[in-house]
Amino acid sequence: MVVSASDIHDFDSFMDRVSDNAMIVFKDIYFHGKEVDIWRQMKASKCVAMTFDCYDCGVVILGQTMHPSHYLVNL
Repeated sequence: MVVSASDIHDFDSFMDRVSDNAMIVFKDIYFHGKEVDIWRQMKASKCVAMTFDCYDCGVVILGQTMHPSHYLVNL
C-alpha cells in the first residue's frame, strides 16, 4: 500500500483499516509538521515490526510477532 502521510486525517481509524501483516510506503514523511507527526505515531505504534526512514518516504512493515526495529536509510 502506498499512502501520502498528508492524506491521513485520523491515525487510529487508518490503522483499523490496515491488515495486520501489511507493508505501507508513506510518501512525504517530512513535508510538513502533520506528516512528521503521522510518521512518529506510526513508528510508536504497537502494530509496527519494522520501519525504514528514507527521508522522502518511509516504509513500514506491520506485525506484532517481532521486536520493533527502526532504520535510517541514507540513499
